[in-house]
Amino acid sequence: MSIVLNKVAEPYAEALLDLAKSTDSLKETTNDMNIVSQFLANSSDLKKFLGNPIITRDAKKNVVKDILGEQISASTLKFLLLLVDRGRIEVLESIAQKFIELSYKQESIEIAKLLHQSSYLLINKRRLQKS
Repeated sequence: MSIVLNKVAEPYAEALLDLAKSTDSLKETTNDMNIVSQFLANSSDLKKFLGNPIITRDAKKNVVKDILGEQISASTLKFLLLLVDRGRIEVLESIAQKFIELSYKQESIEIAKLLHQSSYLLINKRRLQKS
């Protein structure tokens, strides 16, 4: 995520995290944002649509409601509609990623990075050579 996107995404992700914690819905909201993230990852058309400044806010709201309304909680949907109103829906993917990252930190969940065995052996070989 670029520095500019991070600066825009982080306050919104933090606000959603605070809301989810205060309403005791962190797991539900994290699940919702994973759904949103998957939709965006799998649909470049949706990302283009939401990022298009020519398309009206009402049209964007209708699409968000139609696509995600039945799959996410009412509070998460309300948050997404707020992003449309504030003209920040085009950075939704970054907000979702940042929220998930913050949520996992809150829940002490770490994402494991898998290394190929040969990469692991090479790293260890270099460490031994330095010793």
